[in-house]
Amino acid sequence: MVSEPQRRQYLEAMGLPTWEARYRLPFAEPTEACEWALPEMSPRGPRQGVEALRDASRVDAPVHTTPAHTAPVTAPSQPGKAQADDASSVSPRSARALLEGHVELPEHEKRESVTEAVPSEPTQAPLAFSWSVAALEGRWLIVALGGEVSPRHQALLRALLAARRIFPSQPVAFESFEWPIVEGLLCHDPLGDAQDGIRAFIRGRQERGWFIERVLTFGSDDTLSSVLGIENEHSTLLTLPVWQGPALGELDTADAKRALWAGLEPWHEWWHGSTDERAQRLDE
Repeated sequence: MVSEPQRRQYLEAMGLPTWEARYRLPFAEPTEACEWALPEMSPRGPRQGVEALRDASRVDAPVHTTPAHTAPVTAPSQPGKAQADDASSVSPRSARALLEGHVELPEHEKRESVTEAVPSEPTQAPLAFSWSVAALEGRWLIVALGGEVSPRHQALLRALLAARRIFPSQPVAFESFEWPIVEGLLCHDPLGDAQDGIRAFIRGRQERGWFIERVLTFGSDDTLSSVLGIENEHSTLLTLPVWQGPALGELDTADAKRALWAGLEPWHEWWHGSTDERAQRLDE
């Protein structure tokens, strides 16, 4: 179950703006005030939250969450009240009782609910990290550690690409990706939530034309390796090959650039691969 703060966090990572009314429009019905607590989060699979949000965003529909013990509203037993007791006549207090489970459940539902696990309160602080991220013509995802990429280091990256005869048609534009997006939001699984955020970020950019074939990282730490799931030059999170190099800030000397030169050799082949090879990678 995804709470409202989590839903907004994933949507923001996907690049989908959320809208909330600040003012009452003329002649609009007032919104009834309520004091409902946020639904408790239950453990979920790593892809469930992001996939649900992506599907919901495609049809411009919000993601609705319902507590596990919501009881169905049954039709009235008296025929004469069938038309009067419709959904619009349910009082806010009655609706809240339904949502909070303060109604009597049928016996068969009681028996089933006994076996359901009660979700625990989220008590762990999320992983915290800040990356600079860019997509080289939507094909290579570039992740740079060490804060904002300065103009001097951007020029260095262009020089490295040019040295391997890679000339992008558009400048490499970095943007900051910080996690968590919502401060003070606790979670059950810090690593899983961070990976959900990365998936949401990539999914949102794919809708705008990104077709990532490879990941290039400049700099490394335990958080980067665990979130991307880097094993044997491969990201288990994104199911993509990963090239790892030193941080751009560590390439200020001639010796450091010389040591990196051999590691740049496969770049040209990866970038100028045949159309059939690229199509095969995209299908995978």
